Amino acid sequence: MGNIIVHISGMTCGSCEKILEDSLNVYGVKKVRASYEKSALRIKFDENKISKEEIFSIISKNGYTPNDKKTKKSKVYLSIALGLGFLLFGAYILIKNTMGFDFFPDLTQKTSLLLLFFLGLLTGFHCISMCGGFVISYAAKAKSKVRAHLEYGVGKTVGYALVGGLFGLFGSFIAFTPQIRGYAAIIAGLFLIIFGLNMLNIFPWLRKIIIKPPKFLNKYTVSAHKSKNPLKIGLLNSLLIACGPLQAMYIYAAATGDFFQGALSLAVFGLGTLPALLSFGVVASMISAGSTKKILKVSA
Repeated sequence: MGNIIVHISGMTCGSCEKILEDSLNVYGVKKVRASYEKSALRIKFDENKISKEEIFSIISKNGYTPNDKKTKKSKVYLSIALGLGFLLFGAYILIKNTMGFDFFPDLTQKTSLLLLFFLGLLTGFHCISMCGGFVISYAAKAKSKVRAHLEYGVGKTVGYALVGGLFGLFGSFIAFTPQIRGYAAIIAGLFLIIFGLNMLNIFPWLRKIIIKPPKFLNKYTVSAHKSKNPLKIGLLNSLLIACGPLQAMYIYAAATGDFFQGALSLAVFGLGTLPALLSFGVVASMISAGSTKKILKVSA
């Protein structure tokens, strides 16, 4: 028997644990335990039936990078992110004070849809890393790629809207004052920041601050990972609540306190994620795996 610890690059959320464990449910592997917090796999296997190289190959085929040693932390991306953040904030203050123009509208039900769509556009680059494999999978088997992408887009948007509506309905039972709505928006923003830092893997301890999906939802995650039906994949994507940006949007949807507004908010956000993700599906054959990982860093 062999016992190894494999360090993994490319784990973006808690759902990656289930995907990796399920993919290694093969002949010769006796036990596997994945940890998103540690970005590692602990594997017990029969060396006479499967080799470490074959295990590494299975992991790579699922879009992750296996390593014998921990990857060195790079603070370059964090420095770039902080620099851009200060630069944008400084530009915002300068424009607001000199021109009196505030291009950040209030986060209310009537004025936030454009912001949510824009946030969806930015999140679309993150979707490439999490859902790009789904898009490539169904596109490879589809007779009409245009129709397949359309079905996926419809499924994802409808799924987001339904779940967003449910969160909005849940929020209707809570007395959300304008102040509490503001706090909810701030918490949603903090979730996005924490998720971005986790993608950069600069502060590993931050990976403990996540909301893991209920275990009964894990089977849907794996089902989406294996399915070739674009409409089904799109619908199941709305259940990937381990996704940081989605967690933030669900908090926002709950703060609307209304089924329709929650559904509309998530539908607009979902539509915003589609351009980058579907464009990736169209040009996937021209993009290397290394390029995809760089896109992941940019989205972080």
